[in-house]
Amino acid sequence: GEVRAHVYVLKRYVYFRRLLGCWSEGETKTVSVEDVDPATFRQLLSFAYSGEIDRGLSMTALAGLLRAANKYLISDLAVAALRRLQRSVRDPVAVEQASPGALAVVLGTAEEVGTEGAALLQDTSEAILLHRPELLEDDAFLTPLARSGPG
Repeated sequence: GEVRAHVYVLKRYVYFRRLLGCWSEGETKTVSVEDVDPATFRQLLSFAYSGEIDRGLSMTALAGLLRAANKYLISDLAVAALRRLQRSVRDPVAVEQASPGALAVVLGTAEEVGTEGAALLQDTSEAILLHRPELLEDDAFLTPLARSGPG
């Protein structure tokens, strides 16, 4: 679906400033974002307007937001999403309540974002070993990891 935003808000970020400054997107003031789901992009825009991340977002939604921020070079959002994810995986209750798939997504995202995600990767790995070791034999956890791994 179509998501609307003010051009000046998008132009705060290098990726969109370049996109809107040079090509046909600059003339039409339309940007097509096909590799981020609309809910994640709405959260990205909400952050661009408010400087805050919705406190009710799940680990999976935060991981999606981190991936989008990393892809579109939105460093303030990437830092904020990374911090929120780290707080989540450091909370034993949150880790115990998280689905295997959600923890797999967080782990995969930490690997995907590279150096910036190193602490998140370590925190998530430790949280799984301490609080959810049974996941190391759970297909709901292992299958998404295998799909996102190198190959």
